[in-house]
Amino acid sequence: RLLETHHGYVQWLFPIHEEGMNSDAQVLQVHEAEEMKADPLIRERIKRSYAMMMRFYGAEVVSFVTGELKRSESYKERLGNLNQRGHNWLRVSRILKWLGEVGFEHYKLPLVFFLAYETLGSKLLSRCIDSLVDFWMGTLRRDDELDLVVAYINEELSADALMREVRSLSRCPAEEAASSDSSLGSSQTSQSAEAV
Repeated sequence: RLLETHHGYVQWLFPIHEEGMNSDAQVLQVHEAEEMKADPLIRERIKRSYAMMMRFYGAEVVSFVTGELKRSESYKERLGNLNQRGHNWLRVSRILKWLGEVGFEHYKLPLVFFLAYETLGSKLLSRCIDSLVDFWMGTLRRDDELDLVVAYINEELSADALMREVRSLSRCPAEEAASSDSSLGSSQTSQSAEAV
């Protein structure tokens, strides 16, 4: 309820190089983004913030290395809320931009695929088609990633085939190294993801 009704937190949790609705939140500066990319503690906080918002939107982070998502247990309710409340579409756009600015570019394709599937496949986000095509897909910086989503939209690629491609393209060597070097271990990391 709080995530839905309060609006100013989005600019604090997901700062980008653009102003938002919260006039007290400052625009993300280049040196700040670089520090966020370099600091392991900040990177963990970024993942927690992202996981929280994904749950709010009906998704669960399967892997913090790849950014792979799956439906959460409450996906119908949460996706229904996203579908009906247009201000959340702007929040999703901000989150996608933020991912690229703070070193999580590799999370964007899994999120765009999740949104594309729920918009076009399940139709649970049927009202989001314009946001998907006009904004969310446009945040993808790599042509090969954009081509995959376009192929899915044009029904040239199945959801399963796209998911295989997403898994192969969304790997981040820095995250893999951090994950393997982490004292948490892989089983505790997945438990942490559930607890976030």
